Amino acid sequence: MRKRIIILFVLLLLVGIGLVWKTKSQIQKEGNSKKLGGYEGDPSLIVSDQNYLSEQSTEIDIEQVIDDYMSWAEYPPNSRPLHESHTDLLNPKVIPVVTQEMPILEKGSIKASGFSCSLQPEYHSVTEGKTLRIFLSCFRTGSANRESIKIIESDLKGKAGNRSIFPPSLQANDSGMDGDERKGDLVYTFHFRPQRTDWADFYLTTKFTIDADETHSIHSLSHHFFSSPIAPANFTGRYEDYLSEGSLLIEVELDVKEVGRYTIEANLMTETGEPIAYARRDQKLNTGKQRVALLFFGRAITKRRENGPFHMTFLRGELNTDVIQEDMLSLPPEQVDIALRSVRDDRPKKKLIPYWDDEITTKAYLLSEFKADIYESDEKQNRIAELKALKDR
Repeated sequence: MRKRIIILFVLLLLVGIGLVWKTKSQIQKEGNSKKLGGYEGDPSLIVSDQNYLSEQSTEIDIEQVIDDYMSWAEYPPNSRPLHESHTDLLNPKVIPVVTQEMPILEKGSIKASGFSCSLQPEYHSVTEGKTLRIFLSCFRTGSANRESIKIIESDLKGKAGNRSIFPPSLQANDSGMDGDERKGDLVYTFHFRPQRTDWADFYLTTKFTIDADETHSIHSLSHHFFSSPIAPANFTGRYEDYLSEGSLLIEVELDVKEVGRYTIEANLMTETGEPIAYARRDQKLNTGKQRVALLFFGRAITKRRENGPFHMTFLRGELNTDVIQEDMLSLPPEQVDIALRSVRDDRPKKKLIPYWDDEITTKAYLLSEFKADIYESDEKQNRIAELKALKDR
């Protein structure tokens, strides 16, 4: 019996990891793109994985891969069309939590309790100068009315690489104070105020009973959020937008405090709030005020068929703080070995730049100023040649 429970737990964990990976990989996926073998984004990557090829080579239709790649590569890898289905990009601050039915153990069997609960962080991450609220609420399954809860205990643990952090536990309340919005609305609020040392992935677990539950069972929910209390850089709010070869470029200014490789992202929307495109830029930045240019490819803008002005929203970014940096791997082999042996996995892999919450408005461009041309590059042509060579084997 114990063995079966362990196997079930492992399977559920793997499914959960798969769902998280799927969400993250959507940043490169066009809304109507095909999925091949679980890969998203560049569909040609399916024939780059040697293990996949060795196990499932007979299931790969190389002509279909080429067709899918040609469709995907109409746009640059880091400037993609944005669709209503890209919910993780349209609201990148929040990962919605599904209300889940709470099980109980009765006479050695697991059964439904008749109650469903959710533990929903306000945002998935907290940045410098911000606090984070986590909301706990329960319902009788199928009802919209909240139920009264009695919280038994809560536990908060942090993980920074292989280093553990143990901050004070959080106490939930429904008093209308300490971050709770409305007294007595049966939404119980935990309020996390990060210290400057709380740079970590945090895991909140709470145990509670539901007053209307006649079995008096103790229920438990857990959730994760990321804390990045010291900003490596800040957006200043200064920007410049202009046309370049039929596409839109928006340069944003940052005040950089920490040297390193940054990823900057943003969405482009119509004046009425409809999605147009998503842009991403990876760039090494030094300290001081610097500009990063985000490319919104002309073809994506022409597909929406709207004149400007446009709004750039959810300007965001992060510093790559992985213990293994690209500069390390460019050293001579013997120095790489020495550097890798000295690596200590004692920190998270990123530091977050606080979101720029205000919209950035462009000039009133005409649709006719943008080009609908398909993206071309040497890298794209080389990849097509590689795929066709595989087809001709």
